[in-house]
Amino acid sequence: MLLTVVVILTRRDAARAQLAERELAMTLRSIGDAVIATDLDGAIRFMNPTAEKLTGWSVTDARGRPLEPDTSLLDIGMPDMSGYEVAAELRREPWGRGILLVALTGWGQHDDRRRAREAGFDRHLTKPIDPEALDALLAQEPARTSRV
Repeated sequence: MLLTVVVILTRRDAARAQLAERELAMTLRSIGDAVIATDLDGAIRFMNPTAEKLTGWSVTDARGRPLEPDTSLLDIGMPDMSGYEVAAELRREPWGRGILLVALTGWGQHDDRRRAREAGFDRHLTKPIDPEALDALLAQEPARTSRV
């Protein structure tokens, strides 16, 4: 399995952003599945060792390369920028218009689902996420092609 993470770091506090990026890299290194982290422009910021083996790239070689994911799972409740805002930003990007956006949230009422649709999400999942439900959701989606 290849997981792509969009890294959202605001420029308000550069020192805090650098610390957050280092902490995220440490976390992503420990995940057994392949993980590639990109910025909002789709440029690769980080790859864990499993992703390096899968792609044949080193982190150094891959950094800055464009990656256009076919699916993005976004938590709604993030600091600095909500998942709704991130979804809207992704949909404005040419490469973000065709990806499958899945909202992850602790809120699952009708209004929460409506707000997610309005922000550009294709699907809405309530936490905790059932891995089998996620697998089923991804299996139902039409094939989308990632371009690296």
